[in-house]
Amino acid sequence: MSRYPLVPLGEVLTPVRDEVPVELDHTYRMAGIYSFGRGLFTRSPIAGADTKYTTLFRLHEGQFVYSRLFAWEGALAVVTPGFDGMYVSQEFPTFEIDRRQAVPAYLAWLCRWDRFWESLQVGTKGLGLRRQRVHPDRLLAVQVPLPSLDEQRRLGSLGQRVHELGERADQSAATLRALVPSMANAALQGNL
Repeated sequence: MSRYPLVPLGEVLTPVRDEVPVELDHTYRMAGIYSFGRGLFTRSPIAGADTKYTTLFRLHEGQFVYSRLFAWEGALAVVTPGFDGMYVSQEFPTFEIDRRQAVPAYLAWLCRWDRFWESLQVGTKGLGLRRQRVHPDRLLAVQVPLPSLDEQRRLGSLGQRVHELGERADQSAATLRALVPSMANAALQGNL
């Protein structure tokens, strides 16, 4: 049980859509959302002439966004500066964060919390686990711990530092894995 008051997300998030008509002669920089709270990623750009979408939705820094299809497994994020102005389809609802009540960095930390994802599994719609959509009303009804703004800033900063340490650890592990074959090759050739 949280020591912080529980508040429905609808008290701090407001649905908002920056709808952009697709033009045949334009190319659109697209974003997606990793599962398990890993944030946004850059998808291949799409040309207006090569898509069936008639409308895309522009992201803005500091917004909350999620994937209807994969929110239940942590495909949720707060838009960071590098994704400002990128586009998503209608499958990615966006929300403004009421900064009088919630700190974006804290909500980004919540996006990494497995209990938050689990709470989204209740009330999903669709056939089969991999096709269950989370409706925006369901997301807005989920109750999350909401500490004071100062505590949110502290926790958001802590979450960012932990995330950065995890990325460094992943990079170090990848470097070590890459070294193993070359070290084995050198050792087996008597050059180590």
